[in-house]
Amino acid sequence: IVLGILVPVLTVVVNVDSNLASYYPIWKAARENFGNLMLSNASYGIDMLAWECLFRGILLFGYARRGDPHTAIWAQTVPFFFLHASKPDSELIGSLFGGLICGWFCLRARSFWPLFILHWVQLMTVNSVSYALRVM
Repeated sequence: IVLGILVPVLTVVVNVDSNLASYYPIWKAARENFGNLMLSNASYGIDMLAWECLFRGILLFGYARRGDPHTAIWAQTVPFFFLHASKPDSELIGSLFGGLICGWFCLRARSFWPLFILHWVQLMTVNSVSYALRVM
């Protein structure tokens, strides 16, 4: 359900936010070559797995095991937010609220795997829509 909402919303956001569209794909070679775009999107799977293991896996569940889910959610949200500081403003702001919601979701689901998939699809969507806007 979330993916069904996320993909169309991101498509609209990238079309409206020129800063986001001009920032992605980060790998310059993927901006004009479809094969490179697909390679970029696939490689982000490894990147997102590492991010989710660190933020939701180690930080979130590590703090949550100590008995304080609220601290656990903030403990993974704050560094997640700061690591988005070099990104467009809409992504930076979204990472704060997204980090909070994602932390809560992972604790409820007792897993970071659904969020890994969600985060990866999110990035592939932004990359692909930004690519499409360039080549059209």
